[in-house]
Amino acid sequence: MGSQKNVKPKEAERRAKIQAAREAQRKAERRKRNIIIGVVILVVAAIVAAIAVVVVSGNNAKKEADAPATIPTEFEKGASIIISDNGVGEANPDLDTLTIYYSYSCHACAYLDSVAGPAITKAAQEGAFNLELIPVANVDYPWRGPATNAVLQVAAYEPDKFIDFHLALSDYFNEQFNEKQDDTVMADLDKSVAKVKEIAEQVGIKSDVIAKFGDDADAYTDITTEEWRNADVDYGDSSLATPEVVYNKKVLTWTVSDDGDDILNQFLDQMKELGYTDPRS
Repeated sequence: MGSQKNVKPKEAERRAKIQAAREAQRKAERRKRNIIIGVVILVVAAIVAAIAVVVVSGNNAKKEADAPATIPTEFEKGASIIISDNGVGEANPDLDTLTIYYSYSCHACAYLDSVAGPAITKAAQEGAFNLELIPVANVDYPWRGPATNAVLQVAAYEPDKFIDFHLALSDYFNEQFNEKQDDTVMADLDKSVAKVKEIAEQVGIKSDVIAKFGDDADAYTDITTEEWRNADVDYGDSSLATPEVVYNKKVLTWTVSDDGDDILNQFLDQMKELGYTDPRS
């Protein structure tokens, strides 16, 4: 029979210490592993939560971006912008009306406004006629949305600045598109929004009015464009296009001129042929 030697007391004590140390090390490594796992779980949870916040925020931002831009109450049904000797927004019932359908992204409209706009609006302010301005959705440039929305806000909340702002927008478009042939800003929505606000600041529009500016005016121009296309007017040799200048249901024609008064007189002469009498004369 084999024999088993007795373990000496000192050797037994040494082995016990080694066993205890190994056990302690295993427990320490287990605690360390558990801590690491816990930290990883917390980090993953934090990342998931952060992603959720970003997704929700992104969805909210998209909803806000997709929401229709606000149109001032007085223009919600497609009302035109009136200029007369009573000011902006109030027609003189004793005067005839000259109507202009136009688009803020139409290069011919910008040219007409830039060259003859000061003379035409001045005549309206002097009591020659009620000037009825009707922005429509013609020529699809990103610039049109923020420009149209902005003029509606100004016409509603700071009408005494409307003419300056309207003409400044046309001057800018005419200069960039017709003179410099550079549509960098007008072809980019974000740049258009920023430039429209910058022009508003330059003509002295109040900050609280500028804060109302939106990116588009589709809810408004959907109405005015439909009415424009279905309007009962005599086009003569003309066709549906902007700018469309109308008096007494007749589309008036004009030839290019660098003299704004000359263009105004072209309109006045045709109006007189249709029965118009200038109250100023």
